[in-house]
Amino acid sequence: MSGSFSWVTLAVVAIYFIALYLLIRNLKVNHSEVYEGFGGKRIWYSAANQIKFFGYLFGFKYLKLKKSILTFNALAVKFLLLLGTYFIFTQPIYFHAQL
Repeated sequence: MSGSFSWVTLAVVAIYFIALYLLIRNLKVNHSEVYEGFGGKRIWYSAANQIKFFGYLFGFKYLKLKKSILTFNALAVKFLLLLGTYFIFTQPIYFHAQL
């Protein structure tokens, strides 16, 4: 097997999940009504709740809360999601089989 392993892609994906966890934890601790609106702990396991959460995130509804930390974290999550998607398609993490 040959191919290039992209540490950059792996790092961006890891940082994305950390930022996503911090965003959800921030909502859970400081804005529990919004967090419960996404299904609480089920946000990690339910596709319907995840779609609702990403609709909230990409619909800029977090701006209504007027919290700078939450806004920065949400923007970082969106940026890292787009950057991670780009790197996954341009610098894959997996190895390529050589025939």
